[in-house]
Amino acid sequence: MFNLNNKIYYYSKKLQTILLFSKKVNIVIPHFCYHPLLSIAGNCRICMVEVLGSIKPVIACATIIMKGMIIFTNSELVKCIRENILEFLLINHPLDCPICDQAGECDLQDLSMIYGSDKSRFIEKKKSVTNKYFNNIIKVNMTRCINCTRCIRYADELAGVPFLGTMGKGVNMEISNYFKNLFISEVSGNIIDICPVGALNNKITSYQLRNWELYNHVSIDLFDSLNQNILVQTKENNIVRVLPLKKNLINMELITDNARFFYLKMKKNRIFFPFIEYINKLKINNNNCSWNYSIKLFFKYYNKNNKSKIIFLDNYIDFLDLEVVKLLSYKLKFFNTNKYERLFNNNRNNWLLNIDINTFNKIKNIFFMFINLKKTNSILNINIYNNLINETYFNIYSIGIFNENIYKLNHLFISINEINNLYINKLYNLNIFIKNKYDIFRKNNNSNILNKFFIMINKLNIYSNINHEYHYISETSTEIMLHELSLKNVYLNKKKYNFLYNISTYNNIEINKYFNFIVFQISNYNTNIKKNIKYKLALYLPTKIYYENLGIYYNLFFKKQIINTLVISSKNSVANKIVLHVIMEYYNNFK
Repeated sequence: MFNLNNKIYYYSKKLQTILLFSKKVNIVIPHFCYHPLLSIAGNCRICMVEVLGSIKPVIACATIIMKGMIIFTNSELVKCIRENILEFLLINHPLDCPICDQAGECDLQDLSMIYGSDKSRFIEKKKSVTNKYFNNIIKVNMTRCINCTRCIRYADELAGVPFLGTMGKGVNMEISNYFKNLFISEVSGNIIDICPVGALNNKITSYQLRNWELYNHVSIDLFDSLNQNILVQTKENNIVRVLPLKKNLINMELITDNARFFYLKMKKNRIFFPFIEYINKLKINNNNCSWNYSIKLFFKYYNKNNKSKIIFLDNYIDFLDLEVVKLLSYKLKFFNTNKYERLFNNNRNNWLLNIDINTFNKIKNIFFMFINLKKTNSILNINIYNNLINETYFNIYSIGIFNENIYKLNHLFISINEINNLYINKLYNLNIFIKNKYDIFRKNNNSNILNKFFIMINKLNIYSNINHEYHYISETSTEIMLHELSLKNVYLNKKKYNFLYNISTYNNIEINKYFNFIVFQISNYNTNIKKNIKYKLALYLPTKIYYENLGIYYNLFFKKQIINTLVISSKNSVANKIVLHVIMEYYNNFK
């Protein structure tokens, strides 16, 4: 039992700091250096509280509540201390709030309104600090920095890129990057949100917006299979900023840079009208056409007995659109789709993650099979890195192509050919499976390779009774939905050329075949198309981007998530499902 602001609370055996317990009972204690995802530093001292019997005030972020404590968080002594500390923080801070991008959502600005004074007792000149260069998306103004060291701890503990540190002592202390290194990470943009003041800002939206001018929309990130929850902010029917959705179990207030700046890619080379592209003798001719003419042209070529024909669908197609695709494949004979080869059975565990996020964070032994989690799913990779720092015993092994990661991997140099040939002399590298239970994460969906790999492990497990857990990590939610509907992408079977294909994966694939006629149902024109695919005539049908219409998606935990309309699209852009329905009706009426 202890006393907090003249109220009695019962003491729990679980160790809690004064700051965390105060948040639970809705008592506000100001803080700058504390962040729930980072280690405790205690630099800013603004969170000081009075404890009866203590010689001096204590910091609430690092002081554990003990039995019999009498704590005051809003006494006259505490208010005086906060006013003095805030005055010290503002000695060298520039008075540029009207032009600062952080204005309106700055913690220092809010506390200045409560504990700040209208005049300063210091007459010394303000110190200025030279700006640093982190990367091309982070704008740095180190004169505004209050040395809370959040950015240093984020780079070390979550991003896994220890490139920041403190230089100098006392008044001359400043945060700098060692050896002028760049902040290269898939999650570097989160350092902008973690900074409590205007020292680190978004370089792309600098001097362009104010937070009170924006409309907030809850959405999801479709650039990986985790489908992180994000907060999309719009202004004048345009997406201008994307932030992580706080207090969410999946993304822990972090998002990837792809999720933060995806809207910039969608604005480039946008297609607003249907058009035909002719390629004759290295000359490209583009002609706009109407929707009626484009549908007639579609059936003009597809009624011919020509095997060189292909359809490409837009990026990140949702579950409802894929159901229409599957229905269309049954209705139209020429509209073929390949079936996914099931792995062992029709169980969803073969294309989903078999555990929830809480269980994932408790895994002790991990084995990666032909997967680079740093590129495939950066947030899950950060979870592993964060757990690795806090745990003393952790085994992480990988097999396949060697890739650098933010944590140390014990790489077993066993190739796919060696698995196919069942090289017994390589089995000694897999003796780790005899001693401990491992969670095996895989990306390669080749059932032949997986069968051979399981045979190798089963040979070892003859001498042990350990049953290992197998998990499949998809790159995107579209891949999960394709599995669910038994649809298949082209790169898994290149022998057939009448197929539906998710265009989000075609950039890494070169199709060595010449097509007389191709239909692209996409929202943005991609110049890489001609590098990977050769064709004579192409029909482009403009569609809505996924955030311009309602969509249903499933993440790797098979959790249903809905995207609402964020911005209004062009009049000539229509949803994928509408185009497919029009094709179906036209075929039924004029076949």
